[in-house]
Amino acid sequence: MKSPTAQQTVGTIYRSLQKPEAKGFFNFLASKVSNSSVVDYLGKPLGQRMPLDRSRVNKTGEHIIRGLYYKETNKPVPKHAQVAVESEPNMSPAGEGLQSVALVFELFGDKRSGVISDAFSYAAAFGYSRSAWIMLLYGYHFWIGTIDERDPSEHEAIPKFHILNVTAPAEVPPETA
Repeated sequence: MKSPTAQQTVGTIYRSLQKPEAKGFFNFLASKVSNSSVVDYLGKPLGQRMPLDRSRVNKTGEHIIRGLYYKETNKPVPKHAQVAVESEPNMSPAGEGLQSVALVFELFGDKRSGVISDAFSYAAAFGYSRSAWIMLLYGYHFWIGTIDERDPSEHEAIPKFHILNVTAPAEVPPETA
């Protein structure tokens, strides 16, 4: 683990799972654990793994983005807004997701960011009734997302894996910071 905050939290989590009231959750987690496919020279697994429930992780990212939106704008995400979030552990700076975010950040003039110790950081860019978000948890896990506040009739049909494929309207000059 890269983050000292994450390292400190692991012990607390392990102790909480030993409590009698956590038995059901502990058994659920234990049922999901399997041997790692990474093996030593004798063919023995070098650890254990647990599958990632991507939809739960993405839903968590959506809740975080909605909370950060409120923090940054002092208003909740409008009910009609389209919120899209995707998670990616250990995303590469040269990867498609971060390259798309960089393009959107150049297009949108109002840029904001925040940090909570070494555990969590985020950056957002606002413009054209939309915002683009990138969040990093424990220096490892990324979420990228968008909030489109335009009238629903103005939303483009964008495939989910291209959630940051946003261009400025031709008739509006780019915003400046």
